[in-house]
Amino acid sequence: IESRVETVKPGYAEALERVNCTGVAMGVESGSLALRKSLLSRMMPDEMIVKGFKEFEKTKIRISANNIIGFPGESREDIMLTIDINRQINPDSVVVNAFRPYSGTKLRKICIDKGLIPKEERAEDNRVYGAFYNGVLKAKELENIRKVFALYVTFPKNRWKEIRQAETDTALYSKLMKEYKAKQLLNRKKRDNSVI
Repeated sequence: IESRVETVKPGYAEALERVNCTGVAMGVESGSLALRKSLLSRMMPDEMIVKGFKEFEKTKIRISANNIIGFPGESREDIMLTIDINRQINPDSVVVNAFRPYSGTKLRKICIDKGLIPKEERAEDNRVYGAFYNGVLKAKELENIRKVFALYVTFPKNRWKEIRQAETDTALYSKLMKEYKAKQLLNRKKRDNSVI
């Protein structure tokens, strides 16, 4: 099922498990509180996001965190905040999509007003069409971060320099992905959180 962290109360996860729910996806969207407030009208503090996800640690329910990068004006530092909150919530699955300025949204108007996209550009599905220049980071930079996002979330921080290099080094990226798969880092219980 899809849910929202604001709706998760004590006992919610256990109740879902009792009715045989096997997976829940919830949106983090951004780890930057300022960005969540100013662009997404999502006023919840980081603690609420963390608490919502942590409720599921008491269950066998597979938990997925949905994230978006490339919001207008979003910096690398903002994205690293998103990575950091994902590390705190420790989900089974980390989904990261490129921001799309869909028609009829406030964010599309912001993108047009800032000259980030032409008025006539149509926002395609993010699975088909990648990131675009967001006023801070070039499309290629955003796509490179998106590519290694799960590595930043699941590898110890003392490996981040290597992951940063893998953003543009294809051979290193392939090597790290093999390690990621071999160590089964999609399984939250198999991650080495000792060097987080």
